[in-house]
Amino acid sequence: MESDGDKISPMARSGGFLRTVSFVLFLMFSISFVSAGLGVRPPSYELNFQPGLESESEFGFYSDEPGAEFDVLLEGNLASYTTIDKPRINGSEIVTVTLKLPQALEPGLNRVFVVGRQVLKDQGRGAGVGARVSIYASVIVYVPYPGKYAEIGGFETWDANFGEEVQYSLEIFSRGEDDITASTEINVFDADGKGVAIYGLGTGMIPGQESTILRSTLDTSELDPGNYKAVATVNYPGNTQDPIKSEDDFRLGELVFNIVNTSAEVGRDGIFPFHIEVESLWNDPVEGVHADVLVVGTDISFPTPSANIPGFGKKRLTGYVDTSEIEMESFQVKVTLHYEGKTSEKIVNVSLKKKERNYTLIGLIIAVMLLALGFIIWTVLKLKKLERRGKKK
Repeated sequence: MESDGDKISPMARSGGFLRTVSFVLFLMFSISFVSAGLGVRPPSYELNFQPGLESESEFGFYSDEPGAEFDVLLEGNLASYTTIDKPRINGSEIVTVTLKLPQALEPGLNRVFVVGRQVLKDQGRGAGVGARVSIYASVIVYVPYPGKYAEIGGFETWDANFGEEVQYSLEIFSRGEDDITASTEINVFDADGKGVAIYGLGTGMIPGQESTILRSTLDTSELDPGNYKAVATVNYPGNTQDPIKSEDDFRLGELVFNIVNTSAEVGRDGIFPFHIEVESLWNDPVEGVHADVLVVGTDISFPTPSANIPGFGKKRLTGYVDTSEIEMESFQVKVTLHYEGKTSEKIVNVSLKKKERNYTLIGLIIAVMLLALGFIIWTVLKLKKLERRGKKK
């Protein structure tokens, strides 16, 4: 198992599981604004537990806001074993964190959060409630489990094309006090959940509180193009946990482009855009993808400009159709997609937009008619009134 893997010392685990946990915790606990001029470096330190260990860590808090002040606080289950040299900082300053560990701690991850919490300034009466910014960093201490204990720190596979090998990376941690002899395999399942391949990665020893990374490729020559799920499983003698597994998806590309969607309606008596949504099933970028469109039963056709489409990417191609000679309310068009010397075709139904009524003109006509009718009624009433006066005289 060491053929493609690199042994990692206990202090070199920052790229693995602990860093991931630290980042997630940072997102969960911080209430902050995203600002290029506000933060802390580094975001975390990781240590292996030693009874009575004393360590110092420096965190550089920085802010580009003039006069900004921050209270520095400690949170987490290791806060009672931690001190800081500055309870308040002004602008950009370095804070030294001193950690004095006890003789024993609970196995697993233990941590202290170093929090820079903004001091809100008095903005005067009626200023309202301000938003308090908090910046989080952490010191993480890993306490080994008694005996043998393993975890998968990360498992990743990469897309490839049909017939190519799929790259993978698998990180395994020995989280216990004792060494483990790990046996690892990767099972591959198709889109229907059917197992289609098993890859044994061999057996290797991982010292307690250390880790190894396996990087290699999977031979997929017997697999068809499509979507797959890879499941990594780690076994070792003395394992008392549930099966240790991690999974990731990958795709095997085929040099095929699908016509996903097209315009279903276009304007009438003019030149209008016609959109074509295309999707690549190939892992590599493809240049010069374009389409020819023919109105079925006519001599009307038009092309689209060429486009470059990334691997497994989607893009919209747009051509322009002259509908001035199309008399049918609905018709069919044949879309022929060209790429890498190959073609894909699709026939779709398209209709002309309904004729729009000019409601403004209709409203104006109705208004004129009502005014005319009102004038006629007024005139008739006026004449009758004059006629009655004449009879009285």
